[in-house]
Amino acid sequence: GGEREFSLGELNAKIGLDHATDLQVVMPFYTHIRDGGEGFGDMEIRLKRDLSATASHGLTENTAIFLEAVSVLSAESGSDWEAYFNTGMTWAATPTWQSDGGIRVGLTSAATDFTPFLGLSTKF
Repeated sequence: GGEREFSLGELNAKIGLDHATDLQVVMPFYTHIRDGGEGFGDMEIRLKRDLSATASHGLTENTAIFLEAVSVLSAESGSDWEAYFNTGMTWAATPTWQSDGGIRVGLTSAATDFTPFLGLSTKF
């Protein structure tokens, strides 16, 4: 019954500020909202702080599975708290390139119900 949204080609550029904090700029290249508009998605600027809510287990030298709990607090006035459970796999192609994929399940009423994801990361 809620709003349906589809995003493709989301860029999430991060820079580490310390061992547990990232500054991120996130922008979907294409977003379509059912019964709404489409085009470039909204750009977000995020500050991410890790609070040790992730568990992972290596399956091979380059492959691992992970489970994590995510809490999203927005600086936007009147926004509701979002909580998610994420699970998936990572594969390190090289020491600086990694792909990942999985699912994100919303745990609160403000959270998106279900989101599959694929990603590609590199370190500079």
